[in-house]
Parts: sequence; structure tokens; C-alpha cells
Amino acid sequence: MAGSKKAIIQTLLYSTLFDFPLTEDEIYYYLQSDTLISKTDFKKSFSSLKNILVTNGSFYTLKGFERSIELRRKRKLISEKKRQEGFKIARYLGYIPTILFIGLSGSVAVENADETDDIDFFVVTTNGSLYTTRLLILIILQVLGRRRKRNELRPHNKACVNMLVDQDGMYLKNSHDLYTARELVQLYPLFERDGYYQKLLKKNSWTRSFMPHAVGHRNEFLHKKTIFLQSFSFLEFICRILEQKLIKRNQTREIVTNHVIALHPFDTKNKVLIKVKEHTIHYSKYYTDHY
Repeated sequence: MAGSKKAIIQTLLYSTLFDFPLTEDEIYYYLQSDTLISKTDFKKSFSSLKNILVTNGSFYTLKGFERSIELRRKRKLISEKKRQEGFKIARYLGYIPTILFIGLSGSVAVENADETDDIDFFVVTTNGSLYTTRLLILIILQVLGRRRKRNELRPHNKACVNMLVDQDGMYLKNSHDLYTARELVQLYPLFERDGYYQKLLKKNSWTRSFMPHAVGHRNEFLHKKTIFLQSFSFLEFICRILEQKLIKRNQTREIVTNHVIALHPFDTKNKVLIKVKEHTIHYSKYYTDHY
């Protein structure tokens, strides 16, 4: 049972870094373990840890982080509205024939957004259309008045397509860590063609070495349309040259390749992973069976 206790505490510790208490079902879904843990063992361990947990009946967090419970209640209401805005935007973007999947990422995906937060999108495109698709997305967002500009400090409900990959770039081979795994399994799907949401998760099944129970959300959330692929080979070449030059002009932590565009100028991954280690050491005494 010590292993499941450790998994529960580590899962909650990770969420405290974002002031994000979890429901019991969410704790089990995001459970940080290298092996599957049965619901029975999980419930036993969960009950034995009540002395270090606080709850309002729905959300749980560790003692010392009580204020985050009320914060999540407020953010949940804000995030629900932002999700609806995300659906509206995705309906327009879905007309781009080279888009295979659109999902919400970041704070809106997990219902933890502030009023001034933008709406982050994760997009999968067909091969040979990554930069052409990005250009078309930016044009549509500009027409809708929803494009977030670089260095915009209060991007209330603006759309930020900060992660685009094509079919060959779906396997995130250089980012096998807890932070990236969590970002993938918490994606909130909006739109897909040809089952590409599950294809994305299957391609990155390495995430289960961090969270073996996180297998994605049910397809009832998806807007499906008939697949229609289009080749933009010459236009893609021109777009790639121009867009890579523009991005690299202000490049900080952004990743720009022929198959992946990851625009995270304020990347928090390294800070989060360092804090996870520090917090894990502090709470390690609670992992043993006598607690």
C-alpha cells in the first residue's frame, strides 16, 4: 500500500504547484505511478491519508493549500465559459482540410483558468502542411478578432495555438518527462478527423510510464467531420521558410522544426520539475504504511 500512498501524494503535490485541487476520480486518473494500481488499493490508501488532506466534499488537496479549493471553484466557472469559446473557434478552424485534431491545452483544458488567461490550442496537421496550416489558422483567428499577439499581457479569451505537430511529429521523442506527459493526457479534445485524438495518445503511450491510468477523454466531446486531405507542397515550402525566419527573429524557448512548432516563450517546465523534486522529499515520510 506504500506505493499507492506515494502515488497519491505525488499526484496531489504536482497539482499544488498550479493551485489545482483534484476530485477523487481525477486523482486516480492522473495517478503518478510506474504501474497500474487497483481501485481497491487506491481507495484504501486514499482513506488512510485523510489526516494530511483537506476537502470541501468535492475537491481534495494537501494541508497547507486550503485556499486553492475555493480558487478552483471560481476557476471552474471561468473555464467552462472559455471552453465554450474554444468550441466556437474550433468549429471555424475545422474547415481547414489539413487539420486532423484540435484540443485545448493548459489551464482551460483542466478548468483552472483565470479571467485574463488566453485559450491554448494543440493542433495535429497532415504531413507536408504544418506551416501552411498555421498560416491559415492565424488568418482565421485574425478575422475573428481572437488572435493573441506576442507579449500581450492580458489576452482575455484570445486564442494561442502554441503547439502544432504534423503526423510525423506526433511522437514527442525529446520530451519524455512528467510535465509533458501531464500536458498530453489532460488535453481536452474539441475536433478530430479519422480518430486522430486516440492516435495521438497511442503514439505517445510512453506517458503511461508516468500515469498508467490516464488514457484520454471519451469521444463524446469531439466534433467529427469527414476526412479530406489536401496537399500544399509548394506553398508549404514557402510558408516554412518565411514563418521559421519570423519565429526565429524573436526566438527564446520556442521549438521550430519541419514537423513541430512549439511556441512556449514563458516555458515553466523546468521550474515545475525542480519543485516536484523538492516537494517529494518534504512529504516522503507519509509514504510508509504506518501513516
